Amino acid sequence: MSPEYIENIATKSLSDIVTIDRRGLDDYRVNVPLSFADGDDLKIILKRMPNSKWLLTDEAHTFMYLSYGNVEVDSSSSRQRILDRILTSHNMQEHDGRLVMENIDSEDIGAAIFTFSQALLKVGDFSLWKQERAKNEFLSYFQQVLPKCVGSREYIFNYNYDDIDKERNYVIDCFIRGARNNVHVYAVNSDFKAKNTAISMFFYGDKVKVPSCAILDIDADISRRSRTQLADASEKVIDSLDKASKMLPTFLDKVA
Repeated sequence: MSPEYIENIATKSLSDIVTIDRRGLDDYRVNVPLSFADGDDLKIILKRMPNSKWLLTDEAHTFMYLSYGNVEVDSSSSRQRILDRILTSHNMQEHDGRLVMENIDSEDIGAAIFTFSQALLKVGDFSLWKQERAKNEFLSYFQQVLPKCVGSREYIFNYNYDDIDKERNYVIDCFIRGARNNVHVYAVNSDFKAKNTAISMFFYGDKVKVPSCAILDIDADISRRSRTQLADASEKVIDSLDKASKMLPTFLDKVA
């Protein structure tokens, strides 16, 4: 059976977006225009089984992808339960780290590739769980550190001005009320948050004229451009929570 024949079968269900490359006898690499969250391509291999049916496998690539981010599925009972549900609902199994779909009829190859791809994407999303957990941990640590930095000043987390921001589009992570000047403090734990923080600072710039400070998560992937935008919009950028314990009190005294 030629690669062209297999490709024709696949593209009937996938609108001509699948290509097939021969690797060996009855062994093909399937190329699909899908990737994990960071752009890493899915690995899908199509092989003929001894019973003349077909199987799809990722050759353990998906679990290897997760391991690059120190995400181990079997180290979390919740991830393992969700993995089991994903595999069951997509008619797949896991064999020694390889994700496999077996006993595929020739006429069902296209649909199987689509289903297999969706399952790989769902498993790959486990990598996002760790990122979200790290972001939440930073915010929790931020709320522990800030009270120790403000002295006798009043502080309010998740503050917004009801009169000028009724829809809460520009919530301030921590509002610090001073005797003479108030201060906005933002916890920045991602590039997306950095951009939104700069927008929030510019929004309030000519409305309440309150000095702003951004505290960065040292482990967050924040682009140079976003850091520059923050620096342009704020009076102070502190590049880690550890430094905030010393630098934020100094900043608060200065703007007071």
